[in-house]
Amino acid sequence: MTVSYRAMVPGEEHLVSQLALDIFDRAVAPEFSKNGVREFRRYAAPKALARRAEGDHFVLVAEEQGTLVGMIEVRRYHHVAMLFTTRSGRGIGRQLLRQALTVCRAHSPDLERITVHSAPSAVPAYERLGFTPEGAERVENGIRYVPMASTVHQHHC
Repeated sequence: MTVSYRAMVPGEEHLVSQLALDIFDRAVAPEFSKNGVREFRRYAAPKALARRAEGDHFVLVAEEQGTLVGMIEVRRYHHVAMLFTTRSGRGIGRQLLRQALTVCRAHSPDLERITVHSAPSAVPAYERLGFTPEGAERVENGIRYVPMASTVHQHHC
């Protein structure tokens, strides 16, 4: 099966939000407080996603046979706000990151590093993508995360 990668189009925010929330509920929500789950749901809501995509964020999606299998949202061309894939181990997350970095570099040719606030359980996945922790776990508005960063040249795009 071939996976294609492209920008989210207006009107798709409900599908993209649902993909993120389904994976969040299964993989991340159990490690968050009720307040953290509520905060993430508010952040990932379709209207919030659409509003950010019209502002200083962009969203790319991965699609296989007409079905979304992954998404990445990047803020200000240097921070991964969300990255979710329906199946791990298929390289979809790596390819979404690669595609996003191409967009980031086109907008900011001098970009040297990209950051992410990783859910604690996702740290190993981000490490496989070339990110390293930049401090201890933190909690903001109930959202547990580990600040991580990667130098852009590590990603041979």
